[in-house]
Amino acid sequence: MKLIEQLINPAKYRLKCPYVLDWEYITIHETGNDQSAQNEINYMQRNNNATGFHIAVDDKVAIIGIPLDRNAWHAGDGANGTGNRKSIGVEICYQTDYTDDKYYQAWNNAAEVVKWLRKLKNIPIENVVQHNHWNGKDCPKRTRQEGTWDKFLSLCKEEATGGEGVGNFKEGYQSLSLLGSIVHVYKKKLVQKLGMMSAEGSIPERAVQNIDKIDNEFIHWCKINCGYFEMENKAIYGQHYGVEQSFTNDFAPKQNDWLVAWLDKDNSMHYDTANNYWLWKKDVQCAFSPAVIMSCDGKIELVSKAVGYSKVTNKTTQSVLIELPGKEYVFAVFTGNVNLLQVRDFAKSYGAVMLYALDSGGSAQMISEGAKKRYTGRAIPNVLTFFTGGEQEPVEPSEPVQPSDPTEFPNQDLKRITVIKIGLYIRESLGGKIIGFIPEGAYQDFNYIKFIDGMQKDGYQHCEVNGNWSYKGVEYKNKDGFIQYDSSCYLVSE
Repeated sequence: MKLIEQLINPAKYRLKCPYVLDWEYITIHETGNDQSAQNEINYMQRNNNATGFHIAVDDKVAIIGIPLDRNAWHAGDGANGTGNRKSIGVEICYQTDYTDDKYYQAWNNAAEVVKWLRKLKNIPIENVVQHNHWNGKDCPKRTRQEGTWDKFLSLCKEEATGGEGVGNFKEGYQSLSLLGSIVHVYKKKLVQKLGMMSAEGSIPERAVQNIDKIDNEFIHWCKINCGYFEMENKAIYGQHYGVEQSFTNDFAPKQNDWLVAWLDKDNSMHYDTANNYWLWKKDVQCAFSPAVIMSCDGKIELVSKAVGYSKVTNKTTQSVLIELPGKEYVFAVFTGNVNLLQVRDFAKSYGAVMLYALDSGGSAQMISEGAKKRYTGRAIPNVLTFFTGGEQEPVEPSEPVQPSDPTEFPNQDLKRITVIKIGLYIRESLGGKIIGFIPEGAYQDFNYIKFIDGMQKDGYQHCEVNGNWSYKGVEYKNKDGFIQYDSSCYLVSE
């Protein structure tokens, strides 16, 4: 069974789901027809009746149609009724279909959905109720007629055996799913440590293009990009030069705008605003700068003022450090469009206690045991890593080789940039005069492409290119140029 999200248009919130929901119950319904979950969701979302529900389940799929943090008018117990204002509504499809076993498969799938929901909020089995519980309606009708409610509850009480958002993380890498999207997960092994490393090389303003370039016997296991703070022993992890964002230990202005999480000598995690961090510096193994720190009991602890609360509510790719009981730690990159509240509920279903939000969007990346599990091509200045320890020489980042004469490249070495969206300007210098343009949906071949280390002032990766093009009637032959590169908009291929 797939669990997917197909949410109602926010323009209909006022009609269908006007209130924020902190749910304590799960209410079971049956649809009273033989329609699929997709048809039920489509009908519920397009009609102009206030009545709705959160999830429809059939023999193949469960679809979330109303956000789980919004109420739905499904229980029939009034505007302020507990069913309508404190419960999730789950519809079981194919109630009137007696031609095959689709109803029974949907019924079993609904029990799996309930187990998942119970895990998210620690809902007791006593709080899984029939629609009948709230207003006396004969619903879920077929379950009531066939006398299978107790059996349904027994299925909902079974321990989860795996699947979407339930069970336990295993050590090492695993691919899971949330709302139909891949979640790349790596749980720290017993012999590994959590640490930070700089990918900058000898010049703090520089960053390597690929985080998989930083790899050796000590840090081969898993790496995820993250805003760094500092390391205790820079020789172990690579070169590191102190703190970022112009932080100093003389209480520089605006340190309250940034957050710091740090691992102490006992491998316990702590967190505070940046200015208070200095009080704890002597006890630190490593420290990093998350955007949001939240506990998995539903309380948001700290949100970076420099990043803003939108980090919590925006739906985008998310990379996080998850803290489990017993000082265990997990990296996770959520590749779908999810917000941090959904990430938190996912982590909680695996027993997590804390969540540290790192980079997101095009910056969310993970390299696990040498393989690119999530990679966007953005330059990465710093890496949060699981490593096995040991002294080593500082790691020098490798750079693309720039030929002295671009015309020496034969045609088979041409590199192509395809513009997926947003036209791409070619400039004579960084931020300088426009000398070329590639429209959306088009491509351009170049003799060579050299990625420029580090983010520029506009916050993007840039490339130096050489090729032939024209702009406003002016022809350019084997001309060096500069482009702003964002892998969500442009693709490079050879």
